[in-house]
Amino acid sequence: MRIKEANEDDQLIRRFLLGDVSEEERQRVEESFITDSVYSESVLMAENDLIEDYLEGDLPQAEKEQFDAHFLSTPRQRRKVRIAESLKKFAVAEAAAPSPATGEGRMPRQPQQRTSSNVLTLRKPLVILSLAAVLLIALGLGAWKIVGIRRENERREQAQTRRAAIEQELAQLNVRPGGTPSDARIFSTDLSPVVVRSSANSGMISPPAQTTVVELRLVLIGEEYQNYRASLQKFDSTDQFTIPGLRAESATGGKVVPVKIPARLLTRGIYQLRLRGDNGTGEPVEVGEYQFQLTNQAAR
Repeated sequence: MRIKEANEDDQLIRRFLLGDVSEEERQRVEESFITDSVYSESVLMAENDLIEDYLEGDLPQAEKEQFDAHFLSTPRQRRKVRIAESLKKFAVAEAAAPSPATGEGRMPRQPQQRTSSNVLTLRKPLVILSLAAVLLIALGLGAWKIVGIRRENERREQAQTRRAAIEQELAQLNVRPGGTPSDARIFSTDLSPVVVRSSANSGMISPPAQTTVVELRLVLIGEEYQNYRASLQKFDSTDQFTIPGLRAESATGGKVVPVKIPARLLTRGIYQLRLRGDNGTGEPVEVGEYQFQLTNQAAR
């Protein structure tokens, strides 16, 4: 293992690469990697040093276990180690090969010297530089991959938080007594299941300007249940929002299940509503599929 005084940043980076950091420390390293070119270079160098220590067998047992469990946990990281190992083997073979001038082998390296020090003395610098460039690119891409994965996880968490907030708002509007604000401007329309829809009830809706709540009265066909659950999804989106605890109401000619949606959540396009009933067994029963097309932006 190289002998040098490791400062606090060096230690943090090494622990980061071994997965031994807190969430706050992880974010600090990743932000610095993106915003500070000098720091990003330090991360890449530390990663190179860590791989070299691993291949030389110089890691303490605790760090070796962390390296095996964390650093080698992805195919990309394992590939980087294989590239570095190939470079070491190539360097050893070159160092042991006969010299073109004398036909004699080079001087064997001292036990305490690293293979990497022999690389600098090889007589094929262009080959070595090319291999080193490949290794550095692989290491750099690997570090960016780490940051990319973290960013994707953060985006996923943000999307889940947003979805939970919207579902809570939908639940309050539909389930909680007095959930609809007294000053709400409600646009209400009946919506029949897709299988029985007629041209007179095509599912195209155009709420007036300044509408704050769109109420879709889902017409029931068949058996009635005590409670219902609806799922709302726009056709060009993967977001799906669940609205539980809905109840049927009497209407002219039968029963409907009102579903209220804040108008600001709806944009022009086609939406699907799937309604399920609660039969008391814990397994929801498919009641019907409803579609509607919003032809204008209700909320201004």
